[in-house]
Amino acid sequence: GALGWSALAAAACLALAIGAAYRPASPPPLSALVADHVTGPHERDALRRERPLPDSMVRRAFAARGIDLDHVPAGVSYVNECIVGDYRTVHMVMPQDGEPISVVYVARHREPERDFAGDGLRGREVPIANGTLFLLARDDRRFGALEQAWRGALAAPPRLAAAFGPAGAPRR
Repeated sequence: GALGWSALAAAACLALAIGAAYRPASPPPLSALVADHVTGPHERDALRRERPLPDSMVRRAFAARGIDLDHVPAGVSYVNECIVGDYRTVHMVMPQDGEPISVVYVARHREPERDFAGDGLRGREVPIANGTLFLLARDDRRFGALEQAWRGALAAPPRLAAAFGPAGAPRR
């Protein structure tokens, strides 16, 4: 009777409440994972480095991610192959005007272009080549110049680009 239906309704409500309580939270956006990574305690030493590294070290880190750079933008003072969440990245620091800028390239994953901010950091994510470049710093004034430098570095090697016309059509 009525008591049976009430008990069934109460059990259904309880099941829904328990299901809602144990529902996995949606994963944080990649920008938040990158920001947490570059500001983590294990990365503080990287932010203090100022002396540029040899280009060969930067090329080696990108090669480990299957990427052949056209050239290495000047001023990389730290480079490491890092795992951020489920993503394979190349994590760099490029001091600009006395301030460290964290530069992270996420290989084989593209995010839409956008600016973001949080916890005193400004950030930009830019799809370039077959991945996404993240720039993070307290001040975003140098982001435009660094973005352009990395666009050129991650471009198709000249030997491939020369085989195509201006719109990517094969030359005849």
